[in-house]
Amino acid sequence: MSPSADPHPRSPLAALRRRGGVPLTVARGVKRGAVATQRHAEELADPVLRPVIATVARLRGGPTAEEFLDHLRAGRHITCHRWGRLGWTAPRRRAVIPIDDRRHVPRTPARLLRQGRFEVTTDKAFADVLHHCATVQGRTTCGRPWLVPQVREVYMTLHETGHAHSIEVWRDGELVGGELGVAIGGFYSGDSVFFLESNAGKVALAWLTGHLQERGFVLLDTLMVTPMSRQFGAYRVPRAEYRARLREALAADVTFS
Repeated sequence: MSPSADPHPRSPLAALRRRGGVPLTVARGVKRGAVATQRHAEELADPVLRPVIATVARLRGGPTAEEFLDHLRAGRHITCHRWGRLGWTAPRRRAVIPIDDRRHVPRTPARLLRQGRFEVTTDKAFADVLHHCATVQGRTTCGRPWLVPQVREVYMTLHETGHAHSIEVWRDGELVGGELGVAIGGFYSGDSVFFLESNAGKVALAWLTGHLQERGFVLLDTLMVTPMSRQFGAYRVPRAEYRARLREALAADVTFS
């Protein structure tokens, strides 16, 4: 190495980034164009490939209930990949909702609960909540439905064994909102919320956080921060911290009901 050589050579892209030059702007534009082209190609292929993959998935069957629980205990959550392929994910940062003394409930659902505007029950209509979470518009992960039939079968089995639970929100005898999740020890995986009436989903989540706090739960996992969960104080934690808190929660001697 000559005396004038850079001891830490940088790539041309890094040099452009330092200078903020026009070529970098062009490169970013090319990248965005490539991503858009790929997304468009996936959309064109989706009507053909998704039914084929769905058929194969039905023939193969989904995970067993015990496999599902093992993945949750390991810090992994079910997700839907391209063209409906199911898999498991362990994000580098996981979203949780505080259920200790930092618990926060937005003003409107708190008021609605105090006023008794809705009736809230638990595990009274699990199959109906599961159906709505799977079919109500917007109940998807990254635009890809994940509560496919084989996964719904697993949730029904988990409910029968006392692990999966539902929160139901009623008005005048009609189911207008609810929440679906899985409990293991002091850990609760909040998997889906639906609403057919304004604020009904928030009422379900408000009731759930209060119930988990009263029962002594340690961790409420919401996977990602959404506009709704953010109102309840959801925040992201690094994977290592999440797993440490998960181990503590799994060891807690508490029950959902």
